[in-house]
Amino acid sequence: MRTLFPKIGIAFIAIAFVMFSSTFAISMPKCVFTLTMDVSCESSFPNPDIVHLDFSLSTAEPATWATFLVILTPEVKIFPIWSIPLPLIDPSIVIPTISFTSPSLPWVGIYSGLFTAAGCQAFQFSWIECLQEPEGPEPVELGTAGNFVILAKSGISNVPTSAITGDIGVSPIASTAITGFSLSLDSSGQFSTSDQIVGKAYAADYSPPTPALMTTAISDMEAAYTDAAGRPTPDFIGLGNGDISGLTLVPGLYKWVTGVTVSTNVILDGGPNDVWIFQISEGLTIASGASVILAGGAQTKNIFWQVAGVAVLNTTAHLEGIVLCQTGITLATGATVNGRLLAQTAVTLDASTVTQPTP
Repeated sequence: MRTLFPKIGIAFIAIAFVMFSSTFAISMPKCVFTLTMDVSCESSFPNPDIVHLDFSLSTAEPATWATFLVILTPEVKIFPIWSIPLPLIDPSIVIPTISFTSPSLPWVGIYSGLFTAAGCQAFQFSWIECLQEPEGPEPVELGTAGNFVILAKSGISNVPTSAITGDIGVSPIASTAITGFSLSLDSSGQFSTSDQIVGKAYAADYSPPTPALMTTAISDMEAAYTDAAGRPTPDFIGLGNGDISGLTLVPGLYKWVTGVTVSTNVILDGGPNDVWIFQISEGLTIASGASVILAGGAQTKNIFWQVAGVAVLNTTAHLEGIVLCQTGITLATGATVNGRLLAQTAVTLDASTVTQPTP
């Protein structure tokens, strides 16, 4: 992990441009803004590389503005307070102190706000997320296979009633291999719908451009499997002799020459950009009632189960992540998956719930 500054408490760089315009007299009344941000990056990011805040202030006079860049070391928990004086058009206006408390970590986007008041044209700030270099390998690129929550080459069978969120598809086999969904073909002939699918069902024998799209998706699925299976230099080899029940797993590349079993809950603990790849030379079995659980902000889209054998989720088992399976995937009664099921043979469901991950 990179360290940008020595660990010596508060370290910051402030760069100000055109703080005051020379056209204003020194005795001009001032408009004072005070910004306070409470930061506790370590609660969700153990070793953030950089925390920074960009903000700017301006008045009705465009020539007068200020911009600051503040960089803090990981030890900093509370931002210092800045009082920024700027010319005020109307000295009778009283501007109260403006305080902002940071949102709950982790930040995964840019938060911005705008304050306006008579005589002070605008106060703007953007909070840039606590940044941390991702742990683990690079994510597996799914290509157009990532457009499907379930994708299979030889069929998708279902014992109703299942709940599927996302599109499903089969290729090169025809739509007759999608069973148990009571599909209704759209008037375009390009896809079908079902009361059990929040999304669409696609097959190789539907009207163009569906056949070509399905061929590409299958090709991308196979490429993703090959990528995941071929990642070199695993961080962990043969962990638990294939039994990872009850373990908490950090981000990384895991490899087994055996199968993998989960009989009690497994926790994947890491940040929102961290990645797990599990290379499994045989099968994956999740026991009845057992779950794979995410912690620390870990995201389903960054978890990849590359399985050479059959992947089986027994009754009411739960799995998080994208399953790239060289053979088949079976979900028993009441099993649930947050992720994607991408099989090079068939997927079998039984009153199951499969939900595509958040982008």
